[in-house]
Amino acid sequence: MTDHSYSNAPQDAAAAIARLIEDIDSASWFAAVGEPATDDEQKEARSYVDGLGFSTARIQWQSDWAAAREAIQRADWAQDWWQKEHQLQMDLYRQAADHLGETVLLHLLSKVTDAATRLLHGPAAVAAARGGVADQA
Repeated sequence: MTDHSYSNAPQDAAAAIARLIEDIDSASWFAAVGEPATDDEQKEARSYVDGLGFSTARIQWQSDWAAAREAIQRADWAQDWWQKEHQLQMDLYRQAADHLGETVLLHLLSKVTDAATRLLHGPAAVAAARGGVADQA
């Protein structure tokens, strides 16, 4: 059942999405590849992993693009965190759809996807090429 008792919910959500897109646009997403993680980055990563319920997990920073590519291509990665993320994603999606309506939610999510693609694809491709791991496919 959809709850429409929050008449400003779509406007509030749209404003939050606009702020998120601004954050995406202002971040230097790939500038730190190969650099050691800062204390704040380590704390943020730890907080994220702990929030997923994996407080004993070891966080391993990749030293460069080649190491990152190797890590994501490993067949022996633990899938528990991915399954937990996926479950949380589904729960949040359902809550947002119940709150905003699915049409509004899909419109807002499309705006984020479009912005992220537009803002990140070029810099990611350049950074990967500089790191020697550009996908030629």
